[in-house]
Amino acid sequence: MVIATRGATVLSEYEGAYTCGAIYKRRCDSCAYVPPTRPICVSLPLGGTVAHGTYHKESFICPFCESRQVVQLRG
Repeated sequence: MVIATRGATVLSEYEGAYTCGAIYKRRCDSCAYVPPTRPICVSLPLGGTVAHGTYHKESFICPFCESRQVVQLRG
């Protein structure tokens, strides 16, 4: 199961034998703006390590309020 902890709205997710993945859209946590861009697909390995787990992290600048937003997904 993929969880968006910051800066994203998960549209759909899937879980395979070795990886899990998600399709998400970026979302600004400051102003709740969702840019009109294409959804992004990511693949995360199952399990990860004990210390770090499995995650996807990126950042973008919101075109509405111009603040830097971090996108973080956990698998």
